[in-house]
Amino acid sequence: MPDTKSIPASAPPVVPTAENRLEDFLDNHFRKTVVAILLLLLVIAGFLASRHFAARRELEAAQMFSAATGVEDCDLVVQKYPGSVAAGNALLQKAELLWQQGKKASSIATLEEFLKTLPSHQLRSSAALALGTKQAALGEKDAARATFESFLKDHPKSELAPAADIQLGDMLWQEGKAAEAKKHFDSLLQKYPGNMAMFNQALEERQQLMGSGLPQKEVAGPPPPPKPAPVPPALQPPQITVPSLLPPGPALAQPPSAAPPSATTAPVQVPAPDPAPAPATPAPGVPAKPKP
Repeated sequence: MPDTKSIPASAPPVVPTAENRLEDFLDNHFRKTVVAILLLLLVIAGFLASRHFAARRELEAAQMFSAATGVEDCDLVVQKYPGSVAAGNALLQKAELLWQQGKKASSIATLEEFLKTLPSHQLRSSAALALGTKQAALGEKDAARATFESFLKDHPKSELAPAADIQLGDMLWQEGKAAEAKKHFDSLLQKYPGNMAMFNQALEERQQLMGSGLPQKEVAGPPPPPKPAPVPPALQPPQITVPSLLPPGPALAQPPSAAPPSATTAPVQVPAPDPAPAPATPAPGVPAKPKP
C-alpha cells in the first residue's frame, strides 16, 4: 500500500479587528500623524499666546486711558493702542473735551472718526446719538436727520433709540409741521413699549407744549423798555443821614490828618516855651560897723 501523505486542512481566514486596523494605520502613517499632532499643538499654543498678549495690551491701554485728563493724553492712547477699547473711549472723551472748549467742529470730526475706525465698539450707539445731537445743536439739520435715521436703522432695539426718534420729532416741530410732529410723538409709546421709561418726561413735556398752543418757532421778544431820563438835581431825593450808633459821650480824639502843605498857606510854627526863671541868689551879708 503506498504511503499517502496527510494533507493539512486549510486554516480559517483571519478577520482584522478594529484594533488591528488602527495599528496598521499608525504603522503606515506614523510620521504624518506626529506632524499633524505637533501642528495642532502649535496652533493651540499660538492662540493662547495671542489671547494673553491681547489681554495684556488691553489692560495697559485701559490704565493709560484712566490717567488721561486732556486732549493730548487721549491722542496718545489712540496712537499707542489703535483699535482697542481704550482707544475708542479716549476718542469719546476727546470729543466731549473739545465740545466743552468750544471746538465744536473738531468734536464732531472726532465722533465721525470713532464711527469710522471702530465698527464693533460697545459704545458705538452712544457715539452715533451724540454725533446727531451735536449736529442738530449746530444747525446742521440735514446731517443730523441722516445720522438719526441711520442710528435707528442700525440700532432699532437700542435703549437710546427713543432719544433719536424724539429729536426727529423736534426737527419736524421746528420746521412748522406741527401735525406731523404730534403724530410722531404720539406713536413713540407704541413703537417703544419697553424703552420709554427714561424718556417719558421729555415726551410729556413736548405733548403739553404742543397742546397749549405755544409758538412752534422762535420769535423775537419785545423791545427793551427805554432808559429813564436823568433826574434834575433839584428833584433828586435828599440823602438820608444815618445817625451814629455809638452812645453819646466825650468826643474822641482823632489823629491829625497828614495833609500836604499848600503853596499859599505858610506852615504854622509853634513858639517854643520861655525858659523858667533862675532861682534868686541871696546877697552876701554886709559886716556891721564897729561901735565907737
